[in-house]
Amino acid sequence: LQEEWNKKGQFSDFTAETLLHWISQIPQNKPPDRPWVIAGAMPTMATLRSTLLVPSNLGKRTPKFAVTNHPHYENVVIRWRTELVYSIFSRKPPEAVWRIYRDILKADFVVIEREGCLSSGALPGCSMAEIWDRLDPSLSHIQGNLCALAFSKDSFPLSISSYFAPVFVSADQTLVVWRILPG
Repeated sequence: LQEEWNKKGQFSDFTAETLLHWISQIPQNKPPDRPWVIAGAMPTMATLRSTLLVPSNLGKRTPKFAVTNHPHYENVVIRWRTELVYSIFSRKPPEAVWRIYRDILKADFVVIEREGCLSSGALPGCSMAEIWDRLDPSLSHIQGNLCALAFSKDSFPLSISSYFAPVFVSADQTLVVWRILPG
């Protein structure tokens, strides 16, 4: 153990750090008694949950942020909410995903990660879209998934601009944040 403890070094994740900085700069939500609600993959939510002020034992203070799927414990509701968050990786129509985020999760932002979305190194049948094809077999014939539009070289499609708006792109283009528009 002593050998491990003696190792010196520094861990740095510039992409995560810039995301955290960007999120921390978002002004207080209007109305001020409602926190901004952020959705995303569990590892990202764990980072946000442990580094930003989010609801727990705040007393009467209203937090500035909340996460849709609490990453530090698990139960049936959290698993269901996480499945809903991951609908961004599915082939569902943009409006259906938007309604999930807006009406069920009450989310304001979704953090989309390139690796989870595009699954470039996934074995056949293991990409997020293919996993969703097992849950939504009637949609498996549709080309592409909604989140892939976040990483497209083309301009943001008008067809989804009434549901989502890109508000943050990391310098290395591996993280994108979309604002879920109120409708």
